[in-house]
Amino acid sequence: VQALIGALQDQGKDVRSAAAHALGGRTLSEAAVLALIGALQDQDKDVRPEVARALGSRSMLSEAAVLALIGACQDQDKDVRSAAARALGGQSMLSEAAVLALIGALQDQDKDVRSAAARALGSRSTLSEAAVLALIGALQDQDLDVRWEAVRALEGQRTLSEAAVLALIGALQNQDKDVRSMAASALRGQRTLSAAAVRALVDACQDKDSYVRSAAACALGGKSTLSEAAVLVLIGALKNQDKNVREVAAKALKEQKSLPTKAIQALITRLKDRDKSIR
Repeated sequence: VQALIGALQDQGKDVRSAAAHALGGRTLSEAAVLALIGALQDQDKDVRPEVARALGSRSMLSEAAVLALIGACQDQDKDVRSAAARALGGQSMLSEAAVLALIGALQDQDKDVRSAAARALGSRSTLSEAAVLALIGALQDQDLDVRWEAVRALEGQRTLSEAAVLALIGALQNQDKDVRSMAASALRGQRTLSAAAVRALVDACQDKDSYVRSAAACALGGKSTLSEAAVLVLIGALKNQDKNVREVAAKALKEQKSLPTKAIQALITRLKDRDKSIR
């Protein structure tokens, strides 16, 4: 390891890059971490990404190392910025400053950096309101990979704020079918859904795009403790002219741990539905 640390100062850029790569495959000592922090300032753009990746191989970095990676998120080279974002995502804990750096990286001009930032944020089970809203904004990114990483990150959040849910409900009305589909998918991760969210998803089950309809149906499923208001929305949906909507509503109601008498009566009525998939 000492030899590799020394090689980070070699005159040859290929040697320095190889040394950083090799260090990434080893358990890093404090001396190695300090050397890598310094190497993040290497003059060669091919060396710096390897250094960031090497630091990212350690899940609990010092504050100094994290600050160095935060700085690298502003590097002139896109590969360095992307590697730094990934390295931050690999940390077992992220400081507020690191989260803010990743939020900023969601606006990077390079799609790979934006994707890496979204994935890094998605590695957290609990995100700040600012991070969640930034990810919701990323659902409208030009790049498909960025949008999907944002969806995955949002799906991992089990309890979104009312403001975040309202933003996703708004996204269900977006002109872009991919955005609508992803907004529905993002709501799927919620433990429960508000009446407004249920109503929006029921409407989305009638979307002209099949992927949106499917995502909305999946989002409504698996919720066993919906509020009374949400249940009332589903009861109303049992009378919808669209058989797919009726089927989704019936399935969602059947998954409830307990149902009011009105809901049970509505389901009994559906036993006479003209469509056998609902009966």
